[in-house]
Amino acid sequence: MNPGKLNRKIAILEADQTSDGAGGFEDIFNPIKTVWGNIKSVNGRERILARQAQAEISHKVTIRYTDVVNHSHVLSFSDSKYNIQYIVDVNDEHKFLELAILRRD
Repeated sequence: MNPGKLNRKIAILEADQTSDGAGGFEDIFNPIKTVWGNIKSVNGRERILARQAQAEISHKVTIRYTDVVNHSHVLSFSDSKYNIQYIVDVNDEHKFLELAILRRD
């Protein structure tokens, strides 16, 4: 991955449940880190393959390696939030992570 392609600012958020005052809870998202990444929309064929693997995704994001991000975190960019479906250490080199994500409703 060419580091020059990491041209989108992405916030890594941690969800915290707080009372909504009516007996329920709502998620409040607290930023834990901001990173630069490359975002690619997934085409139809990749979506089908992803479904066969039991994980639906809408985008793939590449960021520099960090041990901060995990499956419970949420990514935010372009005024939308995304759940992390899976995380791959590209080539097991601890240089880049590929995150498969799905937009939250």
